[in-house]
Amino acid sequence: MRLAWIMTGLTIWLAAMAVGCGPDGDPYEPDDSLEDAPEITVGESQTRTFHSDSDVDHAWFAAKEHTAYVIYTELTSSDMDSILTLLDASGDVLAENDDYETQDYFGLESRISWTSETGGTVFVEIESWSDAEPGTYYLTLELNDLYDTYEPDGSAEMAAEIADGETQERSFHDIDDVDYARFEAAKNGLYDISTTIPEGEPTDPYISILDAEGRQLAFNDDENAYTAAARLTWFALEAGTYYIAVGCRYPGDYALSFADESEVVAEVGDMLEDLDFVAPDVFEPDDTMKTASATKLGTPQERTLHLGPTGVDEDYVRFEAVDQGTYTIETTVPDGTGTDAILQVLDSEGTLLDEIDGGGARNGDRETFTAPAGGFYYVRVTAYTRQTYGPYTLLLDGPSSQ
Repeated sequence: MRLAWIMTGLTIWLAAMAVGCGPDGDPYEPDDSLEDAPEITVGESQTRTFHSDSDVDHAWFAAKEHTAYVIYTELTSSDMDSILTLLDASGDVLAENDDYETQDYFGLESRISWTSETGGTVFVEIESWSDAEPGTYYLTLELNDLYDTYEPDGSAEMAAEIADGETQERSFHDIDDVDYARFEAAKNGLYDISTTIPEGEPTDPYISILDAEGRQLAFNDDENAYTAAARLTWFALEAGTYYIAVGCRYPGDYALSFADESEVVAEVGDMLEDLDFVAPDVFEPDDTMKTASATKLGTPQERTLHLGPTGVDEDYVRFEAVDQGTYTIETTVPDGTGTDAILQVLDSEGTLLDEIDGGGARNGDRETFTAPAGGFYYVRVTAYTRQTYGPYTLLLDGPSSQ
């Protein structure tokens, strides 16, 4: 009887080993080490399981020289969380990803875009986050066809030139992909940089303009409320080489267009040479609600309203108010300047709540605003006319929400 009990237990144990690791094991087990890793081929999707929160699975594939790959997990439960790592034949890390922002499972899936330079055997390590639940997932290997002809262009040093009137068909091969292009700007030149998104593409691009030192001069996310495409019209105060950096919310195809619109300002070119230009301040870019700079209540900010041929600068400032809190908004200007500002208070939806122009900032304004409810509010500052730009100091004070 005792022998029969032992033989029955042994049979059950051997059956479990045959499928890898118990009833939740998958056909690819055992795969807990590089030596036991099964092969995955391009275009294949493998149904696998984390049978415990400490399970680590492996796979390998034969990478070709100068070939781009994407490998990713798809989870079947929001309680799961994968970690993905690529290793070379020596076990050294080539790339890794924990949480990849997707529209499913709050970014807990994993995805790696990677280009093989020399070819060879590459190992994939798939790990479950320690606090996550076990469960089924899918591991997929594909060729990455989102690498465009301008790659590699992931830095200013590798930026491809974009010419006046040119449209470049590009793609984001990964959520972390940032594409760079460069252009030569003339002093007082006006430039239009825009993106377009093919119908059905999920990508959501945003644009920055950088100078040669990498400082951000302008930024735009969405051109307007009806499109995810980005667009900037930018005025160059100085001649030189500038860079366009385009990032994304999701991978996909897009087009980058560039146009020199300097003819628009040709008639005022001589006038611009004679103007005493006020340089943009350290809070720029802050020309929209999305790029509004935060202010610390009770702390003055030294700012400027600078002038360009497309109009006078607009500054947006964000602050957080408490319910029914009363706030003072004060502007002052240096002696001898002609700054005359209009101030508007907006809610988080952009609705105008109050406008302050009691003589303008030329003589200094001090007005009060009572927040109808707690939350974020915005102060928009712009010059009364094109002739009343210049430096000013903005001070917001009132009860803090902290």
